[in-house]
Amino acid sequence: MKKLLYSIAIALSVLIIACKKDNVSINGFWTGTGLDDGSSTPIPLSILYSGSNTAVAYILSADTSMALRANGTYSIDADSVRTTISTGLATTLFVGKLNSSNNAMNGTFRSLTNSSRGTWSVTKN
Repeated sequence: MKKLLYSIAIALSVLIIACKKDNVSINGFWTGTGLDDGSSTPIPLSILYSGSNTAVAYILSADTSMALRANGTYSIDADSVRTTISTGLATTLFVGKLNSSNNAMNGTFRSLTNSSRGTWSVTKN
């Protein structure tokens, strides 16, 4: 009977550890570029992620005081990050994969307002 209880305890421990999701935090300032499909000119992109699942994107300039500012939200699912940013005139969805160190991500973006789409990559500062 002790062996059975011991075996069940081990099996439950393994199951709990295997099913436990890592708490991934992307809070902080990330910088990089976006590249529209069909273009060869990267566009400066910075995103400030906060703990309240909000994001602020700075687009078109590496200098945040000169950049177009857009607010949005984000969600994390395993190693994927979905960020929705809106300028008021256009809304864009950024979907990216985190690297194994959770300090870089890249992926694709697409406008939910027009036909704009492309790729993007950022690293955490």
